[in-house]
Amino acid sequence: MVERGEITRLMIFMPPRHGKSELASKLFPAWYIGKNPSSKIMVASYSSTLASHFGYEVRNLVREEKYKQVFNTQLKEDSQAKAMWRTTAGGIYLSDGVGGSFTGHGSDILLIDDPVKNREEANSKTVQEKNYSWYTSTARTRLSERGAIVLITTRWSDADLAGMILKNNPDKWTILSFPAIATEDEKFRMEGEALWPQKFSLENLLETKSELGADWSALYQQDPIDEESAQFKRSMFRYYDKDSLPDLKNMWIVTGVDPAISKKETADYSAVITLGVTRSMADRNIIGRIYVLDYVNRRMNPSELIDEIFLQKTKWDTDVFAIETVAYQAALVHFLRDAMLRRQVMLRVEEVKSTLAKEKRINGLIPYYQNNVVEHAPWMTDLEEQLLRFPVGAHDDLIDSFGHCLPFMIPPSPKKPHQERGRTTQQVLRQEESIAYQPIDLTSF
Repeated sequence: MVERGEITRLMIFMPPRHGKSELASKLFPAWYIGKNPSSKIMVASYSSTLASHFGYEVRNLVREEKYKQVFNTQLKEDSQAKAMWRTTAGGIYLSDGVGGSFTGHGSDILLIDDPVKNREEANSKTVQEKNYSWYTSTARTRLSERGAIVLITTRWSDADLAGMILKNNPDKWTILSFPAIATEDEKFRMEGEALWPQKFSLENLLETKSELGADWSALYQQDPIDEESAQFKRSMFRYYDKDSLPDLKNMWIVTGVDPAISKKETADYSAVITLGVTRSMADRNIIGRIYVLDYVNRRMNPSELIDEIFLQKTKWDTDVFAIETVAYQAALVHFLRDAMLRRQVMLRVEEVKSTLAKEKRINGLIPYYQNNVVEHAPWMTDLEEQLLRFPVGAHDDLIDSFGHCLPFMIPPSPKKPHQERGRTTQQVLRQEESIAYQPIDLTSF
């Protein structure tokens, strides 16, 4: 479509090592100049060395005998340097680093491939402004009247070159964005599937995600986070390891549950999060620290959600479950009581019926993060992405379930050992058995 003139502004966002430069900066220019031997192509990258390498690869393709069997384009004998070469029909290929002048030349196609090389450059306001100034004052002015610009990049931030261009001219660009793991059903793959499974399996990508942390969203999913305007910032996050985690017996354990009550693909996710809360050393009646011990965030039917609630009880010996029971979600508690009787396991359940808007509930977490009270395990990237994207993120189920826990995080004083808390399970079960109610069949909801 670019070659035919149907698109004149194209951005291609792809993860590292997925072939974007091979396709867009090597094969495409060779094919384009084969069909249009008098055309003028400019290629820029974060360094003149890399840009020159692209020129070397394209030139060598044009030299190949197989290429000559398809196209009539020929190189001019006296102009075949890898950074700049010409065709016998008057075409030219010119490469340079971002920031280069391209003085005295125009272009029908301007390819910009990876304008920054690393996170340090991507985060530098000086580099951001320099690259955008080069684009507007130099690169853009070299374009012919009907010329096209193709920007090929891995996203870094909302302030990278792609972000700054889109901020000022959002309606002029066609965007091809390929997340490493599909976030929704696409034409050729389903949600949750890898982009190039033959080379990077889903298992490999998930391992990469756990190692990269917050960088995963931008570099691999092409969805950068604007931290400047974010209410929760990465600098607020604190981490614990197995050696720094306090003894669970000294913590008040709260599990928040945000039920979706549906496993349909269009339904929201159900979220279950478990927190360990300590007392303040200065005042034993207030919260000391909050440790996020565990969470699950996925589509679950009611039975699966109840299984997960009991699993959290088994893993962490939860003291209290805070479960949202607004509207149809209230049915879950009835179903849960029936499960307690059948499993002979007692759970303390507190129903959350807050009329506050979700955004206000989640805003209640901000002071805890601002004061560095909350600690995560290093693997909790999903939780951090939801925090960083709030309130504009696609999902906020985890942090909403965290918000459900807030009214129940002050532990009793003093906290009794687990085996001595309140009534025994058998006492509670006998009382539950005396209550006349019919368990609700959730399949009707």
